[in-house]
Amino acid sequence: MDIRKIGGTIQPYLWGDSYFIAQLLQKEKSASPQAELWMGTHPQGPSRIIGEDLSLQEYIEHDPEKILGSSHLERFGVTLPFLFKILAINEPLSLQVHPSSDLAVEGYRNEENKRGTVDVSDLNYKDDKQKDEVLYALSPVTAMAGFRPLEDIRDSFSSFLTDSAHIIEPGDTVETFFRTLLNLDSKRRFEVIGSLREYLAGMKEENTSMFLSPFEIAKRALDLYDDDIMVCAPFFLNVVHLEPGQALHVKPGTLHAYVYGHAAELMSCSDNVLRGGLTRKKVDVEELVKVVSFTSEEPTLLTSKKIGDTVERIEAGSEEFAYQIYHAGTIVQDDRRSVELALVVEGKATFIWEGRQLRCTKGDSVIIPASIRGYELENDGLIISASVPLSQ
Repeated sequence: MDIRKIGGTIQPYLWGDSYFIAQLLQKEKSASPQAELWMGTHPQGPSRIIGEDLSLQEYIEHDPEKILGSSHLERFGVTLPFLFKILAINEPLSLQVHPSSDLAVEGYRNEENKRGTVDVSDLNYKDDKQKDEVLYALSPVTAMAGFRPLEDIRDSFSSFLTDSAHIIEPGDTVETFFRTLLNLDSKRRFEVIGSLREYLAGMKEENTSMFLSPFEIAKRALDLYDDDIMVCAPFFLNVVHLEPGQALHVKPGTLHAYVYGHAAELMSCSDNVLRGGLTRKKVDVEELVKVVSFTSEEPTLLTSKKIGDTVERIEAGSEEFAYQIYHAGTIVQDDRRSVELALVVEGKATFIWEGRQLRCTKGDSVIIPASIRGYELENDGLIISASVPLSQ
């Protein structure tokens, strides 16, 4: 088997910027947003084998035993259980949450009678899989993830609402507060958003940082969704700042939104997204509340495990995916048993195996079959690799 170059699929969502992915792929700046670059076998954006009229999924199906390995086939079948992305975030993504395995199976089953009779966008569950994800910052990234403690939320809302008790009553929990906010009538919602807008207009905050403050997030959200109560999200969710090289684990059940910056994202290959706001798409309040975790806790920033001077491993405890980060130097990978997708983010690289070699440059991505038991990598930049953890 050979290491092969693959081509990803660009997703032109409106929240993307027009330059980061183009620069990564060494192409001219795009005339329209390029939000995501997908690498994997997802049917909505499958990678293709460079030089052949063949999708990555078709390539795998030609010899799944050698490409994926027997352990992989037993656990996941003839497909990749993860999706590897590059994100170029210029505007806030929708406020959203992903289900656990149990809730995904239950939700998918409960919608069985609708499947095939309604538009797929009207379904909460597109499949019966959980969705776990890890975001690895390539530039300074601002995100929102997980609820703050209720007292912090009360204090935060009181900064722009003199009658915040109408939203947070004595004896409330984070869940009852969130339900109240989601179900405000139009008059009260208009009043709250109006108070927030007036408060932000009076702010004279000067920010020279690459990160966005809660106030700046709210301003950007108001410009896009001036009638959506979830413009208040920076005042009840944790605002997270990631320096390049830091990683955020977004577990199933975590309400979150990525706001600004550039990152690599490794996630379960699932389409299950329940939205809570900052979107024109469907919001199902009851199903959303069923899936969301209302535990107030700090977001999970993952620490990498250094393997020598040139390799870092970032694991979220997922059975479906794991990151490896390859820094400049010579890297020897031996005793391999998992398929890998690797992307050259910076610099040049040469993969050497079994007397053969493949030269790559910035923006190239490759698939490394599981049957290649070892390879050497000459790397003068930065490479991100996605693989499937070995079963215990």
